[in-house]
Amino acid sequence: MSKPSINEQQKTREPERHLSFLDIVFLSMGGQSPFLSILTYGLAAFLYAGLFGPIAIILGTLLVLINGLVVYELSKRFTKEGGYYTYAFYSLTKRLGFETGWLYVFYSLTYGVAYILGATYVIYHVLGISPWIVGLGIVGITSIFAILGIRVSTKYAIVAASLEIAVMTTLAFLFIQSTHFYFYNP
Repeated sequence: MSKPSINEQQKTREPERHLSFLDIVFLSMGGQSPFLSILTYGLAAFLYAGLFGPIAIILGTLLVLINGLVVYELSKRFTKEGGYYTYAFYSLTKRLGFETGWLYVFYSLTYGVAYILGATYVIYHVLGISPWIVGLGIVGITSIFAILGIRVSTKYAIVAASLEIAVMTTLAFLFIQSTHFYFYNP
């Protein structure tokens, strides 16, 4: 008798979960880095979209949420590790899976580098610290978290995302307070 195919094996068992729902939420939030995103990409969104900026940001957020739902549904079907690569490999073709995997690696690297450069630029101009020290410090810290694994990275993501939420909430309150709680349309 022949062995069952991978798809038949995957249908019979649920993927083993190592992270809780709360861990995933905070990892996603840490990956988005809302405070840094507003400092770097938020400004560009308002420069390019003008008064349509808030709507463009909301639409972008909705698209990311839809993408997250797709990944979530695919993760229920495939029990093997590999993320986008696995989904494309088993649901489309081996070649598309291979190309998707390499494109995702390229995307992840450029996305991470954009955050490092954005943070370095902001910290250099705000605090006056050498960009080399800031950039190498950020790369060093993130490398340590990558080496320590998912559990430590998750705990860091919870702390960092909570801190970012607190800072953004405080800034929002201070900005509204500076207008004496008067909302106006410039």
